[in-house]
Amino acid sequence: METDQTRPHVMQHTARPFDWQRGALVLFAALMLIMLLAATIAFWPVPSLEYTVDPITGVILTVEPGGPAERAGLQVGDHIIRRYDYLWADLDRQWFLYPIAWGSVETIPFVIERAGVEAQIDIAPPAPTFDAQLGKATNLVLALTCWITGYVLGIMRRHESFGTALIGWFWIALGGALGTYLFAYYSTPLLSVALAWAMIAILLPLAIYIHLWYPVRPQRQPHDRYGAAGCSGVVLHCMGCSSQRC
Repeated sequence: METDQTRPHVMQHTARPFDWQRGALVLFAALMLIMLLAATIAFWPVPSLEYTVDPITGVILTVEPGGPAERAGLQVGDHIIRRYDYLWADLDRQWFLYPIAWGSVETIPFVIERAGVEAQIDIAPPAPTFDAQLGKATNLVLALTCWITGYVLGIMRRHESFGTALIGWFWIALGGALGTYLFAYYSTPLLSVALAWAMIAILLPLAIYIHLWYPVRPQRQPHDRYGAAGCSGVVLHCMGCSSQRC
């Protein structure tokens, strides 16, 4: 007859309650990753026209010699009346300034005013330069670094104490904002204003809050302080010596 001693040990599994906070963070992380990757893909083929303009008045400030703007006839002091078929005064109220299929764009229409006379200039967009693509790639790496930091601290290592549960939300949101801002700055003025407001009004105070609530580091022993002071002295001495070299 089978007794309690002879019965095989049966593992009892209890269903853990669903962690809604972790699930919400996972969903938020997925949305931020999709957003920053989509923004990078959409902005990747867009070249620089190599000119600068006053965002308030629309007056051309600089034109890069030999660039596409100069080759099309754009000059310093020209007043832009229309760009991308929009009035200059209406550009900051547009959700999107150029098409997603940038490869099909042959010319970018401008209407300028020079010496009181209006003229139309069509700028043929060149292929993106190496420096422009390097800047986009650097921005993507920075955004992904912030996103991965938030994913690791907020989701993978959530069981560990990091002072506040908002640390994962902060880093993931910062990665999404950085990865999208470069695209928004050049193509969607309304979104760029919203991202700038979010970074200043939300992420900056949140960064201060997280820093204040982060676990306190253990106090150093006296010999550790002397060692740190000695290392700092060596670094400062090396910097002083290098600064005197010609």
